[in-house]
Amino acid sequence: MDYKFTMPAVRGNQCGREYYVVIVPFGLIPRLFLYNEELVPAEVRAQRPLNQSRIPEIANYVLYNDDWLFSSLTASVSGEYEFYPFDERNPDVGTLQVDMEASFLINDGQHRRAGIIEALKEKPELARESISVVIYPDEGLERAKQMFADLNRYAQKPTKSLNVLYDERDPLSQATSEMMKRIEIFDFFTDRDRVSLAGKSPKLFTLGSLYEANKYLLKINRRKLREFSEEDKETIIAYWTEVVENMPIWAMARRRELKTWELREEYICTHSVIIQALGLVGSHLLEHDDWPAGLQALQGVDWRRDNPEWKGVVISANGRVVNSRPVVKLSAILIRQKMGLGISSAEQKELDSVR
Repeated sequence: MDYKFTMPAVRGNQCGREYYVVIVPFGLIPRLFLYNEELVPAEVRAQRPLNQSRIPEIANYVLYNDDWLFSSLTASVSGEYEFYPFDERNPDVGTLQVDMEASFLINDGQHRRAGIIEALKEKPELARESISVVIYPDEGLERAKQMFADLNRYAQKPTKSLNVLYDERDPLSQATSEMMKRIEIFDFFTDRDRVSLAGKSPKLFTLGSLYEANKYLLKINRRKLREFSEEDKETIIAYWTEVVENMPIWAMARRRELKTWELREEYICTHSVIIQALGLVGSHLLEHDDWPAGLQALQGVDWRRDNPEWKGVVISANGRVVNSRPVVKLSAILIRQKMGLGISSAEQKELDSVR
């Protein structure tokens, strides 16, 4: 007697190849869908190796959200199988019967598979949840490699700004979006879509850079994010309201006395690295009750791009503005120094080392 896996399925056709869409309970994923290529050399591997750091992130996404969502896995079946339509009127709706000796290999979604399996270890009741799987016939290694390339050819992650705009789970995203709406200059001059601005863009800021600045401002980590409060949101809004009040160069753009592209070209105070640095400056100022008074010194900072003080810190040898975590930190130290807020001897050495 031949034993079969029997699954309700929908049949489709692409470029002369049949494929099938099935719904699989989470509990069957580790038993049905294999991924055993971690140690196989790249040239004989159908896809990239697992990135272990992504697995707990995906598992936590399932474990700590009550409205998670996954797109379909893609797999190839190697072995005997047969599709049986329910009836003549519905020839592409029926059951897929697969020999028990056949193998299902993941073509795309190996990290989702691994994350789901990790989540099942902590929460076994997730076994009743399900995910759709698109199944193709196995046609060998070369075809599997091409499938992986084709499936990922046009995949594009949304920009940081769009993630902030649409992410309803992240309280910092929500707070940053609310801040943008409530502070006129940000509402008017913030690009909600892009991670960087085109040369003639009418905008000054990106939503992604404001989000990163707020991470510095409140010293956000996972625990802090879980404990994020309405007070934290109001602190963000209050801080940036005061910053705007003490940045007359931004007000000139709002009054149309200075074109936005000229401001970005001639000054550095709207570049992402400086916005983030201002968030880091704020994390120091918020330790004091009179922090709004400290921000008044921003009015005296020379933000011109050709100011030699920025060379080696924000401006590289080729004249370009550099944006990286170390540069954000150095920029914040220099801004604090220029504001007369005082810096430590260690921080002074950091500045001296790049000049």
